[in-house]
Amino acid sequence: MNVVNTNKICTSALLSLFGQGRKFWQKITTVIEAGVGPQVHGNTGKLRAFQPNDPSTIALHEHFKALMSMGEVRATQFIRDAINNTSLRDDDDDNVYLPSNDGTRPSYYQYCSSLGYKACPTATGNIKVTWLGSNNNQPKPAVISIHTYHRFWRLHYPNLKVSSIHEDICPECYKYANRKNTV
Repeated sequence: MNVVNTNKICTSALLSLFGQGRKFWQKITTVIEAGVGPQVHGNTGKLRAFQPNDPSTIALHEHFKALMSMGEVRATQFIRDAINNTSLRDDDDDNVYLPSNDGTRPSYYQYCSSLGYKACPTATGNIKVTWLGSNNNQPKPAVISIHTYHRFWRLHYPNLKVSSIHEDICPECYKYANRKNTV
């Protein structure tokens, strides 16, 4: 025997019976109105980062090509080549190493100055970028943040690395150079 109660009940009383709040009920009604199906991702229809024909991407590629030409020969690689490629180290020969004083921040400062901006660190460690160009109707070129600069470097130029100060010396030479510390 089925008994159906035909009494009307308010929404808040129904929600308190289920132990839910008003947001829960609103979510259910919007799902019913919209229909059930897969949700569209939030980035659908947006352009990809680093478009090939974007002027900022072209400027970045030109900057990194100039950085690739500034790579230096490591002393251990020079010695290894001189003694017929015998080595105990497994180095990647396709990597290009920038000098240790040309780190990521100095490279970013150089990129900004090539576009007409001055980048300098603030007291909190952030980077402030200011436009140095004239005030006539010349449009300012777009400059990217240092975070985007690092991401572009990792994506497009993973073989471009900054040498560590201690990376360019073999263990015996390191001991010899620091012998005063071990005595």
